[in-house]
Amino acid sequence: MNEKVPFLLEIGDGEYEPEWIQRSLNGLAKRKLEVSDPCDDERPQSIIDCFTTEPMFVIEKNPYLNGEPMELEQTSKFLMRNYDFIQLGHEFPMNLDLLLMTNSKIINLDNHNFSLKDLRFILRSWMHGALPNLQFLCFLTNQLVNQYELIHGIHHQVISQRIVREKKFLCQSIQSSVTAYGGFDIWKFYQLYNREDFCTFQLVVWN
Repeated sequence: MNEKVPFLLEIGDGEYEPEWIQRSLNGLAKRKLEVSDPCDDERPQSIIDCFTTEPMFVIEKNPYLNGEPMELEQTSKFLMRNYDFIQLGHEFPMNLDLLLMTNSKIINLDNHNFSLKDLRFILRSWMHGALPNLQFLCFLTNQLVNQYELIHGIHHQVISQRIVREKKFLCQSIQSSVTAYGGFDIWKFYQLYNREDFCTFQLVVWN
């Protein structure tokens, strides 16, 4: 099999052994593991437990939310792995504690309930050393956020909307970028894009 050609391994409804899948893929340069089907059985969890070193991970549902006392510990261990990129879907609810322990260069979130107070806490925590490997954090909010209330009391510099900056990312030979129009510099950089009924919160680490 050509390692340079993308391929998709799809697991059906039949029985399978995750260890067999792992052995079958042994030697291939696996870049990204994507668990897109929010199954209600133990298959996603068993796959995750087998593949512990994949640098890019996309998952729709938290497989550890089973009502057991161990679910927080298991979720924490999963998020604390060393990722280049992680995307957590609509059925993977996130809170402040889980976000701040996520060890990834790029973090995309689809499900959270962060308030303005939470956003300020994220910024201040990051400024004081949390998320040390972070290069880019992005998620939508379901409410408009006043940018100046968000950065009130935080030393910053206003960047003109006429100034355009681009941040390039390289994850496992896959290159992407984000373009920032103005924003605020707070030693490191974060930006809000206003929309009619929501905001996109982006935290970009320039250097």
